[in-house]
Formats: sequence, C-alpha cells, structure tokens
Amino acid sequence: MQCQRPGRTSGLGAQRFTRAGDESASLSINGGFLVLVAMLLAPAALFAGDAVDLRPKFPAGRASYIEISSEATQTIAGPGMPGGAMEIKVSQTTGVLEKVASASQDGTKIILTYDHKAMGFDHPMMGNLKYDSDMPSEDESPYLQQVSAPVIGMSLTMQLDKSGHVT
Repeated sequence: MQCQRPGRTSGLGAQRFTRAGDESASLSINGGFLVLVAMLLAPAALFAGDAVDLRPKFPAGRASYIEISSEATQTIAGPGMPGGAMEIKVSQTTGVLEKVASASQDGTKIILTYDHKAMGFDHPMMGNLKYDSDMPSEDESPYLQQVSAPVIGMSLTMQLDKSGHVT
C-alpha cells in the first residue's frame, strides 16, 4: 500500500497520512506522537513500583581473574634532542586473582593476589627492555625484573561497604 501525504489539516502543523483508498486508517502526526510517547512510557509505568539494585554483588567464595593491559607512547621534543624528538614506548600487563573472602549485607572482603606482570620499555637511549614473570628465562632487563618480580604472589585485602566503596 502507498502512503499519501495530503496538505495540512488543522492546528500546529499536524499532517495526516492515509493509505490510498482507506480513510479509516488516517492518523495525525500529533496523535501518532502521543501514541509513541504512551508506548515508551508504558514500560516505565509498569515497573515504577519495582526497585532496581545496581550495587555490585560479590558472592562469598567467588574467584575471578582480572588482567589489565596498557600501552603508552610519549614524545619528548627539545633543543639538542637527536633528530629533534625522542619517542618512548611503555607497555604493561598485570594479572590479578580476585577472591571474595566474605560477603554480607553490610560489606565485602576481597583479596587481590598479583599473579602475572609483564613490562616493556622501548627507549632510544636505553634500548628495548622487556620482562615477563611467566617467562623469566627470556628476560631482557634485570632492572625491570627487580621492580616487578617481588610483586608476584603479593596480596592486597580490600574491604568494601554495601555500596561497593572501598573503606
């Protein structure tokens, strides 16, 4: 079926759309807008009495593995720099085991244990340095190993209130 758009009807620029040969199917834009608004608001009205709890939930005993990776590039420019500028690239990956030690309505105790650490440092003057706790035999940087290796196995205990804020 084809829609026809006749000229304005009455009031505030309302338009009337009808299917060819079917006057009973006409609907003004103003009326259509009201129907659309009613359809969008109806679900909100149905659920208005139901509360939604968006606070984090931590069931006791749950264990999760979290891995965070980041990469950054910094360009330093200044007089006397070789080539006019120097670019430094840093990459880092940290793996943490998260264990929910206890949970109640008042709060949660979480233990975070460092499991993995990898770092990369590409510097024009110092070269390409790498460290990965999963492959210590392939380490290219004793310095990165000295600052990263002691963290592996360390734990951090966090106490969260019922809203998920660290206390």
